[in-house]
Amino acid sequence: MPVYFRVIEAYQITEVLRSDRRTWPAWLSKLLDVELRDDIGSLFATNTEESDGKLTLRDSDGSRHLMDWGDWVVYDVGSVKFYSAADFANLYRQV
Repeated sequence: MPVYFRVIEAYQITEVLRSDRRTWPAWLSKLLDVELRDDIGSLFATNTEESDGKLTLRDSDGSRHLMDWGDWVVYDVGSVKFYSAADFANLYRQV
């Protein structure tokens, strides 16, 4: 049986990498530069005491997700999603 792969772009957000955007791929930096938090695909700093500098992602279906350190942001054919490290490891593998 043939095996097919779908190529995605993904980046793991850690506390260290969060503060140094020089290592971010261009598509991820562009998401953070979106000015309006209500835009689909926007990524913004969450300004609450509990957030600890973490990011919130408004994904392609319009849902907002507070990301934990170690979560992955996935860019796949124009859509943006996030996955916990465990979910990402179960769904994807590096090729």
